[in-house]
Amino acid sequence: MLTLTFFIKIIFDSYITVLLLRLWMECSRCDFHNSLSQLVIKTTELFNIRFIPSIKRINFSILFFSIFFSVIKYFFLNFIQFKIFLINYFVFLISIVSLLQLLINLVSWIIIIRSIRSWAIINYTDADIVFFQLTEPLMIRIRHYIPIIGGIDFSGMIAILLLYIFNCILKDLFPSFNFYL
Repeated sequence: MLTLTFFIKIIFDSYITVLLLRLWMECSRCDFHNSLSQLVIKTTELFNIRFIPSIKRINFSILFFSIFFSVIKYFFLNFIQFKIFLINYFVFLISIVSLLQLLINLVSWIIIIRSIRSWAIINYTDADIVFFQLTEPLMIRIRHYIPIIGGIDFSGMIAILLLYIFNCILKDLFPSFNFYL
């Protein structure tokens, strides 16, 4: 039972993360001609339906399907754990909070990967360019308040700290959801 729950969470969370990555890439206008972007586009193209309009760089079809898959994930998890079919506002709210936490984790990991690769890499790859294009709008806003000091950029550390605080606030606002997340 626990193995099946873990497997369902991993499968759904992985694909929802790819959907959120595509949404983030479209919002930040990343270069879609490199290999990482093409991988994300090809794995999510099935759910990029054009009858749901996009407004101001936000692709609502991708957003809708990420919410939909999150609701379906918790529908399956409730059925496996409690043997009931349950789709109501509680499952929808858990799904939204879960999406926010997945987005926070995605942004945090991309900032961490970008920071580590900037220290240890000699040649830049397509992934480095995409990570730069994704995180630079956030980093510029932080650098506006905390500039580079002594050649060290603290914006990544501050961004991860702020994301961690936001994640803790989410857990404090919805303490009964911690079991599900």
